Amino acid sequence: MGYALYRSILPTTYYIPHKHMTIIKPDQYKQILRFVLQVFILIIIGGTFYIYQYNMVADNRYEVQDLQERIVEAKVASAEIKNDLYQVIDPIVLTTFVDKYELVLERSPRYLNMNQWVSDSSY
Repeated sequence: MGYALYRSILPTTYYIPHKHMTIIKPDQYKQILRFVLQVFILIIIGGTFYIYQYNMVADNRYEVQDLQERIVEAKVASAEIKNDLYQVIDPIVLTTFVDKYELVLERSPRYLNMNQWVSDSSY
Protein backbone atom coordinates (compact mmCIF):
# COMPACT_ATOMS: atom_id res chain seq x y z
CA MET A 1 0.00 0.00 0.00
CA GLY A 2 2.73 2.48 0.94
CA TYR A 3 4.96 1.21 -1.81
CA ALA A 4 2.36 1.90 -4.48
CA LEU A 5 1.79 5.41 -3.11
CA TYR A 6 5.48 6.30 -3.26
CA ARG A 7 5.76 4.72 -6.69
CA SER A 8 3.04 6.89 -8.02
CA ILE A 9 4.43 10.11 -6.49
CA LEU A 10 8.18 9.66 -6.95
CA PRO A 11 9.95 8.49 -10.04
CA THR A 12 11.45 5.05 -9.70
CA THR A 13 15.04 6.27 -9.91
CA TYR A 14 14.80 8.15 -6.59
CA TYR A 15 12.95 5.61 -4.53
CA ILE A 16 15.00 3.10 -2.54
CA PRO A 17 12.78 0.95 -0.32
CA HIS A 18 14.17 -0.32 3.03
CA LYS A 19 17.24 1.96 2.93
CA HIS A 20 17.65 5.07 5.06
CA MET A 21 19.90 7.92 4.12
CA THR A 22 22.55 9.08 6.60
CA ILE A 23 23.25 12.78 6.68
CA ILE A 24 26.89 13.50 7.44
CA LYS A 25 27.89 16.87 8.84
CA PRO A 26 31.68 16.95 8.53
CA ASP A 27 32.06 20.46 9.97
CA GLN A 28 30.27 19.46 13.17
CA TYR A 29 32.43 16.36 13.57
CA LYS A 30 35.60 18.41 13.00
CA GLN A 31 34.63 20.73 15.85
CA ILE A 32 33.86 17.84 18.18
CA LEU A 33 37.06 16.06 17.17
CA ARG A 34 39.08 19.25 17.73
CA PHE A 35 37.54 19.72 21.18
CA VAL A 36 38.19 16.10 22.20
CA LEU A 37 41.75 16.36 20.91
CA GLN A 38 42.36 19.57 22.88
CA VAL A 39 40.97 18.00 26.06
CA PHE A 40 43.14 14.93 25.52
CA ILE A 41 46.27 17.06 24.98
CA LEU A 42 45.41 19.10 28.06
CA ILE A 43 45.06 15.91 30.12
CA ILE A 44 48.40 14.59 28.83
CA ILE A 45 50.21 17.87 29.57
CA GLY A 46 48.57 18.16 33.00
CA GLY A 47 49.44 14.55 33.86
CA THR A 48 53.03 15.03 32.80
CA PHE A 49 53.30 18.22 34.86
CA TYR A 50 51.73 16.46 37.86
CA ILE A 51 54.19 13.56 37.63
CA TYR A 52 57.11 15.99 37.33
CA GLN A 53 55.94 17.99 40.37
CA TYR A 54 55.40 14.81 42.41
CA ASN A 55 58.93 13.64 41.60
CA MET A 56 60.31 17.03 42.65
CA VAL A 57 58.44 16.85 45.97
CA ALA A 58 59.62 13.28 46.58
CA ASP A 59 63.23 14.23 45.80
CA ASN A 60 63.03 17.22 48.14
CA ARG A 61 61.54 15.05 50.87
CA TYR A 62 64.46 12.60 50.66
CA GLU A 63 66.95 15.47 50.51
CA VAL A 64 65.44 17.00 53.67
CA GLN A 65 65.76 13.66 55.46
CA ASP A 66 69.39 13.38 54.35
CA LEU A 67 70.13 16.92 55.51
CA GLN A 68 68.51 16.25 58.89
CA GLU A 69 70.74 13.21 59.34
CA ARG A 70 73.79 15.27 58.38
CA ILE A 71 72.78 17.99 60.88
CA VAL A 72 72.59 15.40 63.65
CA GLU A 73 76.03 14.08 62.66
CA ALA A 74 77.43 17.64 62.64
CA LYS A 75 75.99 18.30 66.11
CA VAL A 76 77.63 15.13 67.42
CA ALA A 77 80.96 16.09 65.84
CA SER A 78 80.66 19.60 67.30
CA ALA A 79 79.99 18.17 70.76
CA GLU A 80 83.03 15.90 70.44
CA ILE A 81 85.25 18.83 69.38
CA LYS A 82 84.00 20.95 72.28
CA ASN A 83 84.70 18.08 74.65
CA ASP A 84 88.25 17.74 73.30
CA LEU A 85 88.76 21.51 73.58
CA TYR A 86 87.52 21.60 77.17
CA GLN A 87 89.85 18.73 78.03
CA VAL A 88 92.81 20.59 76.53
CA ILE A 89 92.11 23.89 78.31
CA ASP A 90 91.31 22.29 81.63
CA PRO A 91 93.16 24.28 84.36
CA ILE A 92 94.72 21.15 85.81
CA VAL A 93 96.11 20.14 82.42
CA LEU A 94 97.38 23.68 81.82
CA THR A 95 99.19 23.83 85.16
CA THR A 96 100.91 20.52 84.47
CA PHE A 97 101.90 21.83 81.00
CA VAL A 98 103.31 25.02 82.55
CA ASP A 99 105.27 23.04 85.14
CA LYS A 100 106.59 20.61 82.55
CA TYR A 101 107.97 23.31 80.21
CA GLU A 102 108.83 25.78 83.00
CA LEU A 103 106.71 28.59 81.60
CA VAL A 104 106.13 31.85 83.45
CA LEU A 105 102.84 33.72 83.61
CA GLU A 106 103.37 37.25 82.38
CA ARG A 107 101.32 39.92 84.13
CA SER A 108 101.32 42.56 81.37
CA PRO A 109 101.89 40.93 77.98
CA ARG A 110 102.73 42.98 74.89
CA TYR A 111 100.85 41.69 71.89
CA LEU A 112 101.78 42.20 68.26
CA ASN A 113 99.83 44.90 66.50
CA MET A 114 99.30 45.11 62.74
CA ASN A 115 99.68 48.91 62.80
CA GLN A 116 103.26 48.47 64.02
CA TRP A 117 104.30 46.51 60.97
CA VAL A 118 102.66 48.61 58.25
CA SER A 119 105.81 50.50 57.28
CA ASP A 120 109.48 50.71 58.21
CA SER A 121 109.14 54.24 59.50
CA SER A 122 107.37 53.07 62.65
CA TYR A 123 110.65 52.16 64.45
